[in-house]
Amino acid sequence: MNDFDKFSQVAITTATSLSLSTTLCTPTVIQDFITQLEPSEISGVAAVVGGLLSQDVLNALGGRELPIKNWLIFDGGSCISPMR
Repeated sequence: MNDFDKFSQVAITTATSLSLSTTLCTPTVIQDFITQLEPSEISGVAAVVGGLLSQDVLNALGGRELPIKNWLIFDGGSCISPMR
C-alpha cells in the first residue's frame, strides 16, 4: 500500500466518523489536496481561513453572534469553498 492509499483510507475513515458526505473524499479530491501541499498554496489558504477565523472570534468576543459550528473546506487551487 503506497502513501496515497494510506492517506485516502485515513481521510475516508475520518470523514465517515464525522458523518461528512462521502463525496468529499473521492480519489480526485484527495489527489488535488495532495498536489496543493506546496508552500505557495498553503499561504493563500491560511490567509482565507485566518480571516474567517478572526471574524468568528471577534463576533464571539463582541457577543454579537455565536461562533459558527460547521466545517470549512477551501480549495486553494481554484480558490472556492464548496457548500455541501
